[in-house]
Amino acid sequence: MFIQSQPFGWLNQIIDYFIHKNRYVNPIDLYRARILVGSLLTVALSSLVICLFLLSQYFKEPHAEIGMLLTAGLTILYGLNLAIFKNYGSITVIAHSCVAPLYIALMFSAIVSGGPLATSSQILFLLPVLTYFTAGGRAGLIWFSIVLVSQLAIYGIYWRGYRFISLMTDSQYIEQSLVHWLSTLVGLIGITAAYESANQRLIAQREAEGENNRYLSQHDLLTGLKNRAFFAQQITRRLFEGDFFKQHFSLYLIDIKAFKQINQAHSYGTGDRILVEFSQRLARLAGDHPIARMDGNTFAMAMPVNKDMNDTPERICEMILASATQPFSVENTVVSPSVAIGFSLYPDNGNSFETLLEKAETALMQAKSSPYCCCGFDEIEPNTGSQVST
Repeated sequence: MFIQSQPFGWLNQIIDYFIHKNRYVNPIDLYRARILVGSLLTVALSSLVICLFLLSQYFKEPHAEIGMLLTAGLTILYGLNLAIFKNYGSITVIAHSCVAPLYIALMFSAIVSGGPLATSSQILFLLPVLTYFTAGGRAGLIWFSIVLVSQLAIYGIYWRGYRFISLMTDSQYIEQSLVHWLSTLVGLIGITAAYESANQRLIAQREAEGENNRYLSQHDLLTGLKNRAFFAQQITRRLFEGDFFKQHFSLYLIDIKAFKQINQAHSYGTGDRILVEFSQRLARLAGDHPIARMDGNTFAMAMPVNKDMNDTPERICEMILASATQPFSVENTVVSPSVAIGFSLYPDNGNSFETLLEKAETALMQAKSSPYCCCGFDEIEPNTGSQVST
């Protein structure tokens, strides 16, 4: 489930008026769209306020019409951008359309206010940040390059001896332009930070959900062991290693015999607890080697074969039987199940997981019907099974 918390309830209602949510399947794109609309609204409203202020100063301040025309143009332009975005919803196009007028207006204000040494145009570097959060890293890099080149250009022109015109005094620039842009960009940064924080929480939650989904897809919920599908992947990987490193191993299927009768006699809850404890015993025996619950009461293990170290299939069967057949004490009930084990050998009995599993299943069926508890595939025809019994 995605994050439903919102930074500002009333602000979201206003912003969402300009957004068709059904266009954004990806929640991250929805957050980017909200940042963009919030940016457009902030610039449009702040431009309108400054435009009205300059209108009131029209007959008091010289050249007040310059700032008034700039801010009036921005108000109209961003209103049009909002209408276009509401109808078409292209985040990338509108993001560039949002930043470009700000860039032009800031550059123009700096140029007509005496140039780079008389006014501060470094605030332009906040524009790539806005573009990055709305349109992505590539757009942010493009605007960073544009701002950097333009800054170097106006400084270079100034150092070459060109003197910029000063249609607005320093106080007018600060009053009519710099304060305007500062307040605008502070608002943009606030909106961006709020939504980006929510976006990061969303990403973190999605990653956690992804990890949980991966766990569920790979594990048996009752016992916590790997499931059949992931066990198959592990064995396939082990087969690949065996081809290169000559690592022989045996694939075991362990079945709790008459488990249906155990459930009927003691309850399904008791049966589940026996399965959990049974899986824990096998896991301790397997160590770092692959182990899984294949289905109801059947488990699988893959163990290396090293006759020099006495790691033979018969020896491993004895260890499994010794551990698995110890009585289970569940809620004052003692259950002593018997098990059947069938195994196949790599590479003697096959070179694929499917082949090894099929032959281990055949051996398991033989073990269930023979007087012995453990049977290898190679021993089915010449013998009734390995000489291992409880």
